[in-house]
Amino acid sequence: MTEDPIVSMAKRGIDRASTEDGVFHMWFHPNNLTDERDFERMETILEHLAEVRDTTPLRVQTMGSIASEVKDDEPLPREPIGPR
Repeated sequence: MTEDPIVSMAKRGIDRASTEDGVFHMWFHPNNLTDERDFERMETILEHLAEVRDTTPLRVQTMGSIASEVKDDEPLPREPIGPR
């Protein structure tokens, strides 16, 4: 049986974020969960996320906590754009 393409995409994103010190943003609203298949997908994705989180340095964070970390970082030096 072929895995659901949405689940496969989410797993790839989680795996890549865990190996490349990246961010995988899973965007959805509760109203996107409209039928049993959606809940099954979410359960499968969250089980994979928990397994990866428990076996790698991956951190699970809200977008708000990531934004706070970024805002607290030193600003990058800026180069002027255009002619000088």
